[in-house]
Parts: sequence; structure tokens; C-alpha cells
Amino acid sequence: MPSESTTAIHQLAALRTLVGYLGEKEQLAWWDSNFLSSIGLQFLQINFPRTAFSAAIHSTAEAARRLHDQRIGKSSVYHLFRLPAALEEDVHHAILDPASALSADLIKDRETALGWLKAHAALDSTAAGGAVLLGSIRDIQEPTLLEQLAALYHQAFLTNTPCFPYCSHE
Repeated sequence: MPSESTTAIHQLAALRTLVGYLGEKEQLAWWDSNFLSSIGLQFLQINFPRTAFSAAIHSTAEAARRLHDQRIGKSSVYHLFRLPAALEEDVHHAILDPASALSADLIKDRETALGWLKAHAALDSTAAGGAVLLGSIRDIQEPTLLEQLAALYHQAFLTNTPCFPYCSHE
């Protein structure tokens, strides 16, 4: 049985994948990448035959990280695409882990991706555009914070209002 920490890491990996996908050019064009599209995945399959999906997530995360960093900054803050080093490593391993249930099926279309976010979102959350402080990074693996993160992104994608949730260093 997976621990609560493992489950939170897998949820962070899924959130990174889904938010990355929904922010790409073919979806809502918040960042300038297209790696998680069917054509992008086919292209990556040539150079990364065993890890194309992981490479797509990583490449998309880089594009999303740049935009989040521009809107939030990098000093003493963390967000879905910039986590502390140990947590980044855990998320990377979760993306590669077959038991994490991450697959292209999660991002087969916009409705599926939005449905996952809605299913994992806090019930009453409204998205505000721009940077939104969620709390401290030490709480990033707490279920309530993960639900709030999913809710903010879900609402932001529904209204196409870029939102950049972040956590403070302490």
C-alpha cells in the first residue's frame, strides 16, 4: 500500500503533467510548447523511444517553469514547476514509475484533463488571475493544498485566466 507521501508525490507528478498539457499551444497557449500533443510525442519517440512521455513532461515543464518564474519570481518561492531539489527528484521518479498511473490517457483531450483536475480539486475555489500565494512549501504535500492547487488551475483553465499558484519558502 502506498504511503501518504508517495501518493502526494504521484499527485504532484499528475498535476505537473495535466497543467503542462493544458497550458501548451494546442490547448490554451499559456506557454510556447507542444511536446505533450500527439505529434510532439511522436517526434520525441524518435530520440527517446523508451522515455518519450517522460521527456515530453520534462520539456513542457521547462516552458511552464519559465512563465511561472517570470510572473512569480525565483527568490524564496516555489511552484508546481519549481520545487525543492529533493522533491523535484521524487516527482521525476514518480513520472518514470509505472505504478504512478501516469500515461498519455490522462491527456488524450482537454475534457479528460479538466475532468481529472475537477475530480481532485477542492470544492469551493475561485481562481484569481496572476500569482496566488497558497502557503508554505513545507505544506506542498498536504492533501488540502494539493486540492487547492488543482482547483485553482482547473478554474483558471476553464476561464482561460492565467493563474500562478505558489508557496513561500517558509
